Amino acid sequence: MLELQHYFQTAAPGQVVRAVPGAGLNVPIWLLGSSLFSAQLAALLGLPYAFASHFAPDDLMAALELYRSKFRPSAALQNPYAMAGIGVFASETDREAELLFTSVQQQFVNLRRGQPGRLIRRSSLVMVSGPIRKNKTLDTHCASQSLVHRKSAGRNRRVHQENRRG
Repeated sequence: MLELQHYFQTAAPGQVVRAVPGAGLNVPIWLLGSSLFSAQLAALLGLPYAFASHFAPDDLMAALELYRSKFRPSAALQNPYAMAGIGVFASETDREAELLFTSVQQQFVNLRRGQPGRLIRRSSLVMVSGPIRKNKTLDTHCASQSLVHRKSAGRNRRVHQENRRG
């Protein structure tokens, strides 16, 4: 991280490796992570932090708390500044949003089974069932995603989210 930051500073005379055209542009660097380690690193370096909660939903609040409590001001940032990446599945109806969500469920199951692959579009609702469905990791992952349908988003003039559990 420190080496990357160095490349975006003004190049020193005789510097062999230079960021072109980035040198001297003061490009803001965010640390994106999905662990407590990345939260602590961003805090100690005084960088903005983005947490990928769609990968590690159980750690979102702990990571943000750790980041804020350990934050050290830097030349880049005086106060903690964070964002969270979350999964949202939006559609005209709840049923359509749930249909879209089954593709993510299946992809997650395949990944846990050691069979990663492309996202599969489902033509009808397919419920994940059997022993893998009772897996706490899958339940947590699925519960962290938000389903949104257009009517509720438009009616409330803001996105209405409903966390789905199992």
